[in-house]
Amino acid sequence: MKIFYAVLTGAFLLVLVACNKREDDFFYTGEALTVKLIGYNGSSEELEIKVDTFKFKRTVSANETINQSDAYLFTDNQRTAKLTVTEKGTGKLVLERELEKSEKNVTVNLFYTNDGIVPYNPPPVNPNTNIVGVFITKNQQTITTADIAVTLSGNVITFLAQNVPPNQWFFFETDYIPTVPATERILFRRAGTTLGYYQNSTGRNIFSNFPLFPVDGTKGALRSYIITGSTGIINIAATRVF
Repeated sequence: MKIFYAVLTGAFLLVLVACNKREDDFFYTGEALTVKLIGYNGSSEELEIKVDTFKFKRTVSANETINQSDAYLFTDNQRTAKLTVTEKGTGKLVLERELEKSEKNVTVNLFYTNDGIVPYNPPPVNPNTNIVGVFITKNQQTITTADIAVTLSGNVITFLAQNVPPNQWFFFETDYIPTVPATERILFRRAGTTLGYYQNSTGRNIFSNFPLFPVDGTKGALRSYIITGSTGIINIAATRVF
């Protein structure tokens, strides 16, 4: 009985080694494509990312920044694969794209809301200045546009942009460098007024630093942010997506 058990165990180990070898051959045969998805899921649905049948390591929760990458392995005879993003709960297709093996590295931008994918068409990078893109989420009050100002001790030094519409991308150029960076602020106002955009309290509509663009003299940058706020106790926030 002991001899039979030893023989059976040895046979099982040989099969296991052979299986592992086949797995190693599979994983190291072919070419890998790195796929990166960046942006923002502003919808109320959880998103699932797949390349063909291969799922990304984690899903994207509602109202969460998207910054995920994973590697997809093409087999020797495979030339293309399909990237899909779907709503996990409903199965609704959000995005579909054909990937080519020859691309090696792919970056896909996605900003999704309950109304669908938000178009993102930034202007060309300008080497002589910086470009800022803002998507200002509409507050709970009846407000149509916003002014973005630089303030010092409550007084406006300059306006970075005026009459910025909510719920769409808006781009503006700036080469502003703060003279007193420790005390200068970026303030979001209701257009044409001195009132805060998200609520009357100035402190809930102000950035105490300059997160939107370089302030060290660097030029040629393009940065895009979703600006969110609340009529509650939450301060204004800038989430970089592109």
